[in-house]
Amino acid sequence: MRQKLGKNAYYRIFKTITSDNGSEFSELTRVHDHVFYTEPYSPWERGSNEINNRFLRKEITKGQAINDYSSAQIIATNNWMNHYPRAIFNGRSAMDVYCKAFYQEMSRSHLLINN
Repeated sequence: MRQKLGKNAYYRIFKTITSDNGSEFSELTRVHDHVFYTEPYSPWERGSNEINNRFLRKEITKGQAINDYSSAQIIATNNWMNHYPRAIFNGRSAMDVYCKAFYQEMSRSHLLINN
């Protein structure tokens, strides 16, 4: 996305990334300059992530291989999570917030190009 949007637009839309210290996230700084790693065993430092995990566990059972689920099931779960209204966004979904930021950025870029 950073390549498609351009670095400046990307960072205006995606201000930070917050992650735990798992080895699977060790290279996040290769894709984003502002990465915050939380302390181990401190779920309160990544509240939105914990809520997403809870949502995910409603559909994908912990301990079960992801390969046991079809692509359609994974996509449906992803869509459901992205469109679920969130209190942190005043009842809007993550997709609503992203789309608004994306279109604002595209409008901004369009104005810069045409002026």
